[in-house]
Amino acid sequence: MDRGHGDHRDQVVAPPVPALRLQRVSKTYAAGDGGPALEVLRDVSLEVPPGRKIAVRGRSGSGKSTLLHLAAGIDTPSAGRVEVLGEDLSSLGDRARTRLRRDRIGLVFQFFHLVPHLSVLDNVLLPAWIAAEPPGQAEVRARALLERVDLGGRAGETVEKLSGGEQQRVALCRALLRKPALLLADEPTGNLDDDTSRRVLDLLLELCAGEGSALVYVTHSAEIAAHADEVHLLRRGVLERA
Repeated sequence: MDRGHGDHRDQVVAPPVPALRLQRVSKTYAAGDGGPALEVLRDVSLEVPPGRKIAVRGRSGSGKSTLLHLAAGIDTPSAGRVEVLGEDLSSLGDRARTRLRRDRIGLVFQFFHLVPHLSVLDNVLLPAWIAAEPPGQAEVRARALLERVDLGGRAGETVEKLSGGEQQRVALCRALLRKPALLLADEPTGNLDDDTSRRVLDLLLELCAGEGSALVYVTHSAEIAAHADEVHLLRRGVLERA
């Protein structure tokens, strides 16, 4: 039987571009006193597909924060290659890296880094102000995020009036405001008590799933790490799958 034009060959669909890819990345810092160089990361490789939640666990000083700084383009590797959404960060100038970080990456820190004298809403809106987004659309988005973390009624208050857990929720909303494809979180629950840590972690995972953002978070806690899709261990600068 002649199928004519109805006979189509199967098309090969290319795999999605990883949100983050580290290829044999090393980072070494020169000693300020002329002593031996400090190797913080050694031959680290990691691939984070879109929407995947990855935890990196390690002790203080193991290189976790350095890994996130490289992933965000805040720092540059001594060797190897860092790609965000298919962009090789080493091929970008400072301005282009800053723009990529502003537009496609969300950052969450242990100590929140909120502006104390600004309101909850204005703290969430900071990335939109920096990007010169139209204020109306950004405010609708900010208020919707605050409602999702049960802080909609406190949008006009200064963040100084909030508890630590509430401030971290504001920081999550700020990081997600511009719908980043990649969210990087540095000990996001490390400054909170156990009960608040669990609530903030659940909210972080829920928001990332709802937004479709890939997530890489670093932590010293095995319990906090266990909620990710994958857990990797960082020991003496070497990354391995747990």
